[in-house]
Amino acid sequence: MNGRTVTLALGLALLTAGAVLLWWGYEESRSLEGQISQFFTGTAPDRVLWKYVAGGVSAVIGLVLVLRK
Repeated sequence: MNGRTVTLALGLALLTAGAVLLWWGYEESRSLEGQISQFFTGTAPDRVLWKYVAGGVSAVIGLVLVLRK
């Protein structure tokens, strides 16, 4: 295995993990608990926001690693 293969595999793993975290955060924001929390506080629960942030960062880093030459 050369360095490019490892980088590509890591990038794909991070991209996939980021997509899963973004989806999980979206699903959690649409749950009954998430909607009730948003109704009373006006914002999404902290867990949802952290999943969005972690998913976005992971996906961007993964995309950079995949597209890197």
